[in-house]
Amino acid sequence: FIFPLMALACALIGQAAAPAIGGTFLAHPLQLVHVLNVFAATLLVFGVLGVRSTDSFVFVTLCLVAGSYFVSGLEKLRIGWFTYGHLDLMPLTAYAHGWLGFLEPSAIVTLSTRLAWLDWPMRIGVLGLELACLWLLWRRTLARFLLGAAVAFHAGTFLLNGFLFWNWMLLDGALMALLSLEGL
Repeated sequence: FIFPLMALACALIGQAAAPAIGGTFLAHPLQLVHVLNVFAATLLVFGVLGVRSTDSFVFVTLCLVAGSYFVSGLEKLRIGWFTYGHLDLMPLTAYAHGWLGFLEPSAIVTLSTRLAWLDWPMRIGVLGLELACLWLLWRRTLARFLLGAAVAFHAGTFLLNGFLFWNWMLLDGALMALLSLEGL
């Protein structure tokens, strides 16, 4: 099933990736497609070599996740995001786009004002988490901690500005659970 699914997914993604029709929206859902590609490649290797071990799949998937976060952190450094991030303003811009529309404007301003003292710690935390993900393969306990922190980061992003990266949360949570298994 995975091979026809991947062929169809790649064809659909190829059509939607055209910049004229909003190709940049694909960055966040592609993570699961990449994992499916790794899974399909693992199945092919299993078929050719006859060896059945999940270690290689988990290893390559962790490399994929680590690389995704690390590159995101490097890009934040490259564009100077650290000096102008202003994460405390996220609720204001999200509210302007309809997120938390059931709240009064004064409540959103109060939330943003209270978040202002957390602005620098949030910036340091986000950048630190993304760059630290390069260490996912060092220790199992560190990997579980970083993946749990990534899930918490995505949950916080959703609460503050309404962007729900459910697929990243699902993948990170699944990897965290997988790394909790004793036999792996």
